[in-house]
Amino acid sequence: MRRLAIASFLALTGCATTLAPKIVTRDVFIPTPQRCVDPAKIPNEPAETVLSIDARQAADQASRQAKLLRAWGRELRALIVPACTKENSK
Repeated sequence: MRRLAIASFLALTGCATTLAPKIVTRDVFIPTPQRCVDPAKIPNEPAETVLSIDARQAADQASRQAKLLRAWGRELRALIVPACTKENSK
């Protein structure tokens, strides 16, 4: 009985076939970040001003600083908006 079991086991293992592994090639797209604006084109931030003690002079200095910051912000917006935004096309 034992010999019969061993013989049948050996006979059945001889018939067993293994499937070869299947190689599948796929394209994987990975998004890579791109710079919108060249860092060399970005304007420097205006220097910080120290306000004087006199209220009128301080108001004048603050308004000049506000104008400089506004102009700086407009330059940044002019660089960034066309280069970094996508228009929604329908």
